[in-house]
Amino acid sequence: MRPPGAILAPDESIIVTVFKFVEPPENNEKQMDQKSRVKFKIMSLKPMSMVLPGVVGFKLLGKLRDGVTATDLVLTVTQMLRKHGVVGKFVEFYEGMGKLSLADRATIANMSPDYGATMGFFPVDHLTLQYLQLTGRSDETIAMIESYLRTNKMFVDYNEPQIEKVYSSYLELKLEDVELCISGAKEVNNSRGAEHSRDDEDDSVA
Repeated sequence: MRPPGAILAPDESIIVTVFKFVEPPENNEKQMDQKSRVKFKIMSLKPMSMVLPGVVGFKLLGKLRDGVTATDLVLTVTQMLRKHGVVGKFVEFYEGMGKLSLADRATIANMSPDYGATMGFFPVDHLTLQYLQLTGRSDETIAMIESYLRTNKMFVDYNEPQIEKVYSSYLELKLEDVELCISGAKEVNNSRGAEHSRDDEDDSVA
């Protein structure tokens, strides 16, 4: 059952109404009177069945240990998502982003083709606004964007109580558990921890 006040991330079949503007054929337009042209151009309402993709909620807890990089994190996340199965789905990282840099988020999101998801999504927060400022947006534009996102409950402020969301499925990763990883150029889902790789190397030499 969905908790009170929770925001649903749906993956069910829904019915939507499609608005289509119909233009009259050029060769007939001159032959039609004004009233007929207005009737012909009116928008038609056509119901259409549409299946929304599943949305996987990915919770990140804690922070990375010293010496562990964003590459190690993204290899671990990719391995988890491929094992979970996210082909054709959205992945939303909905908690724990406050301690991830913008570059780290971009690294994880850009790996979506490797873990098979339609997209990896990070909500808009203060780091997004900082990026807009660094890329030359005016203060007025940034204030307008923040106001719009807050009004539509699309902005995450970590100083405020968070609204609980409901997803199709859930994953959770404690960042302190992420290890140094080694992976080749292909099949990053087969990455191995550096400690295990050293053990394998010792065994092969022996």
